[in-house]
Amino acid sequence: MKRKSKLKHYMSYLFEENIAAACFIIMTLLLALGFISRLLPFFSFAFTEEIVVQLYLLATIFAISSCVIHRTHMSLTLFSDKLPKKAKNILLIIVYLINVTYFVFFGYQGLKLALSQMNYGLVTPVLRWVKWPFTISFPIGAALFIFRNTQQLIADLKQADR
Repeated sequence: MKRKSKLKHYMSYLFEENIAAACFIIMTLLLALGFISRLLPFFSFAFTEEIVVQLYLLATIFAISSCVIHRTHMSLTLFSDKLPKKAKNILLIIVYLINVTYFVFFGYQGLKLALSQMNYGLVTPVLRWVKWPFTISFPIGAALFIFRNTQQLIADLKQADR
């Protein structure tokens, strides 16, 4: 029973990683194809750069929340490691509130941008794809970051109580 719940717990973390990994694989293939096509005089895949830019946005946004869980986001713990347990917990909560405030603002602005793109019917320059499905990843990614950051804060506070 414990093994199954640990697997389910770990698999929930892979959601963002799978999306980011798929985007990076597709980006790598498209960039390689675009590079090879430049060497051939009769074959042009210049439009692949436009797809790569959109996929880069998706990959970055989803990878951010994965970094929280794996603790691979940038942090400086030089001073916080030397603090007493209670002060460390207070600092954790303050940093959490700053992160949440930033990502609420980021998600709100991303939603406004996506709705604006939808209302004006904005499309990408070359392929003429609608832009809002890519931009909607901003508020989705912000919500995922807040969710993962909340999970991590709860885990850190529980660990500090031990």
